[in-house]
Amino acid sequence: MRRGTASTSYVSVNRGKKSVMLDLERPADRDELLRLAEQADVFVEDLGPGASNAMGIGYGAVRERQSGILYLSITGYGHEGMFRDCSDLDAVMQAMSGFMSITGEVNGEFTKAGIPLADTFAGIYGAIGVLAGILYRRRTRKSLYMDLAKFDVMLTAMPDVFSKYLNTGKTTRPKGCRHQLVGFFGPVETRDGTVICMASQDHQFKALVEILGLEGLEKDERFDSMDKRCINAAELEPILLAKTREMTMDELTGKLLERKIPAGPVCTLEKILGSDYVRYHRLVMEVKDCQNDVFQVIGCPLKFSQFPVRAEDFVSMPGEFTKEVLEQKKRETAPSSGGDAPPGESAEDERPLAGIRILDLTRFMAGPLGTQILENLGAEVIKIERPDQRAEFSRSTEPTFGTTSAYFLALNSGKKDIWLNLNREEHREIFLRLAETCDVVADNFRPGVTEKLRVTYEDVKARRPDIIYSTVSGFGYEGPYRTQGCVDTVAQAMSGFMSLTGHENGEAVRAGSSVADVCASLYEAVGILASIIHRERTGEGGMVDCPMVSAMLAVSGQETAAVLNGGKRLRGTGNRDREEALFQTVPAADGSVMVEAASDGHFRAFAGLLGLSGLAEIRALEVRGRGLSTSKSWRPVSPR
Repeated sequence: MRRGTASTSYVSVNRGKKSVMLDLERPADRDELLRLAEQADVFVEDLGPGASNAMGIGYGAVRERQSGILYLSITGYGHEGMFRDCSDLDAVMQAMSGFMSITGEVNGEFTKAGIPLADTFAGIYGAIGVLAGILYRRRTRKSLYMDLAKFDVMLTAMPDVFSKYLNTGKTTRPKGCRHQLVGFFGPVETRDGTVICMASQDHQFKALVEILGLEGLEKDERFDSMDKRCINAAELEPILLAKTREMTMDELTGKLLERKIPAGPVCTLEKILGSDYVRYHRLVMEVKDCQNDVFQVIGCPLKFSQFPVRAEDFVSMPGEFTKEVLEQKKRETAPSSGGDAPPGESAEDERPLAGIRILDLTRFMAGPLGTQILENLGAEVIKIERPDQRAEFSRSTEPTFGTTSAYFLALNSGKKDIWLNLNREEHREIFLRLAETCDVVADNFRPGVTEKLRVTYEDVKARRPDIIYSTVSGFGYEGPYRTQGCVDTVAQAMSGFMSLTGHENGEAVRAGSSVADVCASLYEAVGILASIIHRERTGEGGMVDCPMVSAMLAVSGQETAAVLNGGKRLRGTGNRDREEALFQTVPAADGSVMVEAASDGHFRAFAGLLGLSGLAEIRALEVRGRGLSTSKSWRPVSPR
């Protein structure tokens, strides 16, 4: 949707950036770009495999002009190797990565996510790489080249699913709104909508059947364990739904939350954007262009105690800052290189976050994945578990291997595990002494738990004033719903993500992977790195808060902008693009293929490939007769 000088899609990802117009086909403009690079800390490009080198603006050329440059190159599949020249469109990535094969209705067709996950996750990973690179340069005084493939990022967004397959050979198939790994964990119907309910563990299931007046069902030999309830879900669900359909969404959700069962309604975007949650967290940001046209977008989901997050921003017209930026003099001083520590002698020391120490209280996925990313970049992570193995539920998530599981391994490798029971005073004191030696403490408890354990940010800060304390929760450390339980599926439901995913007129669909956990973890890593950089500059620590629902709204930036600025009603479109004609999956003899044949040239080539060249002529005549855009007017009949 377009308003004023820009589209809502453009504003959602380019606010606050100064637009400069350069034609890189012209040698003079390429030299201007290299001159700008002399003043830059970071250089980012996504021109395609080998393109920047061919144009004379690759890493080597930029480094000659700025010896301390951090150079990030984003491609679809990398600069070399198989798939190098394949399409890197987001929907193609979702198809080729296997993501679509695990997403969709039960026993129905698979579907892509309702938002561009590959593009979005790659952008956040790029931010993580740049922030880690800043710390690396300060420590080593070296430049850094970072090669990021969107396809690789898409694969890492499914750690639970891939760990299961790699360690057992078992594949995953679509389960609608149901969770892939544990049962009973999924949607229940009410009189006025659908509620996501996590009653997977035995005590949760017992509470659920008591709420529904089905006391004793938990003792039925078909349903008396989590594994049996998963296996016999087809028998269990009709019994439960007969009761839930007698209740309203608010009634059922309220009773579930009273019994500490994570639950939440499946929301549309317009519902969640109009909620008290969004208002309280001030997630809607106003963006102005040079003509004072005002747009609304979802802002940063992170909240920092040491500095406010901006509530307003601008969007630049194409080339608006060309003259101002090009006429700026070169900075008198180079970017700060930090301390005088020499480069490390080992490969381990060369990792960007070498020397950073993290005390990790996180569990399950939202939280552990974020600290796992930082460990991969060189941080030392000390993971705390209780001696009672049941305290870390993910260790017992099938498939299991002795005292661990594929799920746990995917998120906690490389972490140094120690046992502490923070309910015991002597163990709490050990925790606080450890915190004195760490840069970061991370937790993903429900707000209120750290107060009971007396290990809050304030408790830790009293022992180490410059500590960075990261917390991930469903709805934030403060505000409405703060004490409600939240898990990935609830966040997918309440953020509106499920309403965007699935087929037209079909049921709402959960992503086959835990994307809300992934989103929160990625933003957790960004928040921690940004806080470390802030501390190096100011000496000030602080708390960073990343709610899962906020993170999900942030990665739905294009879609939320369309709702906020035009009141659009967006729903699932299956595997068809919302805007472009013939950008969808098409059936082949042995499966389906994602095809982008929206432009005239692509459509002519596709029609010719099928021996249907006449279709291209018919389409062109039809479009010219209507005076409409060829890319959005023609809609094919859905293949059967």
